[in-house]
Amino acid sequence: LTKRLDSLQSDLTILKSNEQELENEKAKLLEMNKSMENDIEGLKTSEEEVSSLQNQLTSMSEKANLYTIQINEKTIEIQDLNFKLSECDENMKKLQQTNEKNKK
Repeated sequence: LTKRLDSLQSDLTILKSNEQELENEKAKLLEMNKSMENDIEGLKTSEEEVSSLQNQLTSMSEKANLYTIQINEKTIEIQDLNFKLSECDENMKKLQQTNEKNKK
């Protein structure tokens, strides 16, 4: 009976030791869980920031396309004005030539 009691007390000591190890592991896992929850919150924030930046980039890209269209339109206007200017220059030369002929 004494041997049995000693054996049970030894088992009880081992179980208490195991219980303490499990409590320590539980505490570690809870800490890891908390850390992972913080990481997830950080990722959600980062995801929102990325989405916001993507929206800004899309808006900027649309504006850039608009500006490109406006630049192309102005370039065409400039080319047209340059053509008209060269026509004016030619007409001025013709007028000068006619004027000189008339003077003679």
